[in-house]
Amino acid sequence: MPRKDYQLPKVWLGILLAFVWVYPLFINYFPFKGSTTGTQSEGGITYIFTTFGTPSEMVWLFPRLMLLGLVGLLGVLQARGLQSYRNPFSYLLLLYLLFVVLGGLNSRDDDVSALILGPESRMDGLLYQIGLVLMSLFIYRVLRENRRAWPLLLSGLVVVGVVETAVVVLQRLALDPVGPLTRGFMYEVPVGTIGHPGMVAGFMVVVLIGGMGLSLRTSGTAQRVLLGLALLTVALGLGITTNKASVYALFAVLVLWNLLRRERWLLGLSVALLAMVLSAQSLVPNRLDFDRSLTDPATGKTRLVIWELALKAAARSPLSPLIGSGPDGFRLALLRYIPPEDLMREYRLEYGWPPEATIREIQTLYQPGDPIRSKAFLVFLDNYKSDTGKQGLIYKVYLDKAHNLLLDRLVSYGLFAVLITVALYLWPVWRLIRKANVFEQSILVALLAAFLYYLFWFPVVQVEPIHMVFVAMAWAMLGKPAEEGKAELARA
Repeated sequence: MPRKDYQLPKVWLGILLAFVWVYPLFINYFPFKGSTTGTQSEGGITYIFTTFGTPSEMVWLFPRLMLLGLVGLLGVLQARGLQSYRNPFSYLLLLYLLFVVLGGLNSRDDDVSALILGPESRMDGLLYQIGLVLMSLFIYRVLRENRRAWPLLLSGLVVVGVVETAVVVLQRLALDPVGPLTRGFMYEVPVGTIGHPGMVAGFMVVVLIGGMGLSLRTSGTAQRVLLGLALLTVALGLGITTNKASVYALFAVLVLWNLLRRERWLLGLSVALLAMVLSAQSLVPNRLDFDRSLTDPATGKTRLVIWELALKAAARSPLSPLIGSGPDGFRLALLRYIPPEDLMREYRLEYGWPPEATIREIQTLYQPGDPIRSKAFLVFLDNYKSDTGKQGLIYKVYLDKAHNLLLDRLVSYGLFAVLITVALYLWPVWRLIRKANVFEQSILVALLAAFLYYLFWFPVVQVEPIHMVFVAMAWAMLGKPAEEGKAELARA
């Protein structure tokens, strides 16, 4: 409840709402369409290369990074001195940021830009982490003092989810409205306005669950029908992504939620939304070469190998189990400490080597003094020929994420960052899930779904800030006065 002697100016709430609603759609729709020519030296050989159009980082990541940084700086201006940071949520985030800095210092990375901006195609380095923390603190403060605006915030996100669904449906129909603007031709998979089907799914799953909590907040038959249609639309978009992590997370948390409440309306809505998710692929014709099964175990097997590599990376990097090795720590550990034979286990699955293929020899293509990321491996295989008929294949190390939030945090920023992350996501759920009203439970259940999703995925610039909005709301509930909670529970 806001202090009696101070009311937060409404302009800050307006900035917050605009940021949250715009962020999922905020990309560069008018990129450079020409070409650029440059040179790159590796192993004493200079290559001349030509790039057409704008790099994907400048389309999907850089605009959002700038927007995040701007909102974070505005959040500093909004804070009322040090007293704004005297709460457990702020302590946890600022402590997390400290371990981000320590992990970067421990990385021994020869590419300073990778520490500041993040590795190639990720942009989740120090600048992003600072912006994410400042944005999260700002959102926490504003939402804590504007609890009545929470339904409006989630309603807007549901509308954004409907827009996102419209984009992925058009992309599945080969009528992509985004690709021709951002790169001159259509995308081969439904990337939405976020850049990857799995990332689109990470956004939609929390929006879908959060929107379910609005069901008892709507007044009138027309509004409830519109909300139901909007949620079914978002469920359709989630199904089109065919992302197993989000679908399984959705199923798990809906089962839990129904066991907690045991109410017919929730059961009926849950069944309807799950049915839409599972039938989405048959409802929308597929005109792309993108067809994934929700029951295919191939990615699960790959994940197990990647997780094993991540644990080895954390164990073998200096001080890594405690403070991590920076934003690109996983790839640097694979290049420095992990035998290439171990890495080839993942490549065997990723590139579909036949079972009978065996490795005869691995040659390391690297000279002392070259940038560490230029290292590559020449692999000679028996019982296998590539499409070109050659048995020698060159592989570089592009694997940079463990596809598990906790393992990625462990390798990048250390054990304490892992514990902070677990606390941020799960402590409010553990404390409040049983006694919260329906609307509050939807936020907590969405947060739990995000955590389960992250057990098989990794945080990205395009989606993690939206998840942190739910984290901030959940932590704002922890400080709610008891009388306010009873009043809201009665209204629900």
